[in-house]
Amino acid sequence: MATSSLPRDRVGAWLQAAFGALPLVSVLSALVLLVLGARAAFTRRPKLLPLPTKSFTLLVILVACAAVGSVAPAVSWAGPLLFAAYFLVVWALGRYIDRPARLWAIVANVFWGAVLSSVVGIGIAMAHLHVDTQFMGVLIRLGTPDDRVASVFYHPNIFSGYLLLATGLGLMLLLQRRHLARAAVGAGLAVVLLAQLMTSCRSGWIGTLVLGLLIGVLLDRRALAWMTLGGGIGVSACWSMVLPRLQTLLEPRFGSNLHRRMVWESACQMIAARPWFGWGPGSWSVAYPRFENPEIVEVMPHAHNLYLMIGAEYGLLVLVALVGTFVSLVVKAILETRHGRWSRHVTILGCTIVGYLVLGAFDFILTEGRNSILFFSMMGLLVGVRRMARAERPGTGTICFISNGPGEDEVAASIARSWPRKGYRLRAFPLDGSGLAYHRAGLPMVAPMRPEAGGGLTPHGTGFFRFTGVPGSLLRTWEQFRALRKLRASFDLAVIVGNARPLLLAHLADIPFVFVGRAVSDPDRTGRPTMFHWLDRLLLRHPRCRAVYPRDPAMVSSGDPGHSGHIAADAASLATPIED
Repeated sequence: MATSSLPRDRVGAWLQAAFGALPLVSVLSALVLLVLGARAAFTRRPKLLPLPTKSFTLLVILVACAAVGSVAPAVSWAGPLLFAAYFLVVWALGRYIDRPARLWAIVANVFWGAVLSSVVGIGIAMAHLHVDTQFMGVLIRLGTPDDRVASVFYHPNIFSGYLLLATGLGLMLLLQRRHLARAAVGAGLAVVLLAQLMTSCRSGWIGTLVLGLLIGVLLDRRALAWMTLGGGIGVSACWSMVLPRLQTLLEPRFGSNLHRRMVWESACQMIAARPWFGWGPGSWSVAYPRFENPEIVEVMPHAHNLYLMIGAEYGLLVLVALVGTFVSLVVKAILETRHGRWSRHVTILGCTIVGYLVLGAFDFILTEGRNSILFFSMMGLLVGVRRMARAERPGTGTICFISNGPGEDEVAASIARSWPRKGYRLRAFPLDGSGLAYHRAGLPMVAPMRPEAGGGLTPHGTGFFRFTGVPGSLLRTWEQFRALRKLRASFDLAVIVGNARPLLLAHLADIPFVFVGRAVSDPDRTGRPTMFHWLDRLLLRHPRCRAVYPRDPAMVSSGDPGHSGHIAADAASLATPIED
């Protein structure tokens, strides 16, 4: 099995060092994660990971479109690279986490690092320490003039977002640990929540409150009760600091509230002026002055709102794709693990991500490297947990034969007749026609059947798609795709016979498959050897494709049982049989 050229224990050591150094040296942490992510992405035989590859690819393309039309091209070129780097962070974590010990090592590293940062921040605030200095061109800031907890972070709001993410990881540890270890995690959580309170960051308070409410409603009401009790004790202890900040929430003329409203209005005007691809990544300082409210007196380096900032700089298309990627990853992870032992941990991760996105409604949380790295690392944790859940799931022993025409049905039925019947359930999913060959072979049909035959989404030699057959072929293809998506969890393997159409449907439905291709040895009508279509070749390179069997029509048309038997025996070795 091919892996990264670095030994896995060394990869783990580098990851642990990256997360250990994250609160202090985020640049170094980013470099380590990017290198490991790139090695994982370009390894010769990548693992089959539940990565949002299609979503991130679309996202990077849209960001590149926004950069092309930017009003600040000198800085906008970094936009696509930034989002590609985020994806590499997700990839690095998703590839590394293939067993529980690795997951808990990273979670514990980040959480206890946040506890240490909280202790440092509380100590600095209680000592009334405030230092601003330059060291080798880097601004070092400890403490704030109003004694808000910021630890080694540049601003209390940035530290508040980091603590919110660490709170979710601490709750995961609290669920996993036992006895004294659980008591230690509980004490660490109390320190983190106290530091969160002392940041005086109202958006962080709201995000943490949403996190607690979601966990209490979806997971365990006792957790909500304990967080309420702890929050009440913390508020009582810090009442003189908390009360004035709470009162400002209801004061529309309070400086911070007023300035946020003004900059939100300006950001909305920017979006209205260029709604689809925005003003360009990193163009805020160039475009915002054209829309700035003359009454505002505070310098606004961003829109104080994640969604308005993304919409203004990148456009609404990028905003929808980005939020859709986040939501899709969380929902898929929850649905995929809802009946397994990882269900509660995934729920906590999902609630933490939602709480952080709620925080984003009041601040722009992607400007600071530490928060961005940790946020996308949590996406990587979701990918890793989904991967472990899939590995632990028992095989169903169900094989689905997908074909797109009467001739392909005959080939698939021939393979099915040679398939070892003990321990396997065979099902048929014909895309066109009545599936008569499957009926004769005794395979149950699971495809949505329509009376019309032929047609659908078909690739042609010109490199384009066209719809053939009767009207309604697009609707039929959509119904077939939905049926495959609904049944995918029950299939161990799909045996695809045909061309790019069934191959594409199975690929989009996220089903592992083997592909019995079209003829590649006999000449076509022009006398030239026929080749796999470009889309075939693209999809067959994906790790979801387990094997490829090029077909010789001379062998298949003669009903050669040896050829079908070879395919059946080889493909059956890739599926997990069940005990009868």
